[in-house]
Amino acid sequence: MVVMQGLSRKFESANPDIQLRWVVLEENVLRQRTTTDVASLGGQFDVMTIGSYETPIWARGDWLKPLDLGANYDGNDLLKPIR
Repeated sequence: MVVMQGLSRKFESANPDIQLRWVVLEENVLRQRTTTDVASLGGQFDVMTIGSYETPIWARGDWLKPLDLGANYDGNDLLKPIR
């Protein structure tokens, strides 16, 4: 998240029609709000990161979708539990 925040200015400069607004929450609050939002199809967040705790739970709920990261991206670079 810190790395992504650090890249925000560069991204916004390259995409002037997009303005990023970061929401940083305490872990328990974040877990509750994101899970509730996804389960209710609330759409409050455009992008969120989750940890290895949430991944199997969200997968069972069919809340995770594959990302197309392009042909040059090697998914094997990710740790197996994250893949």
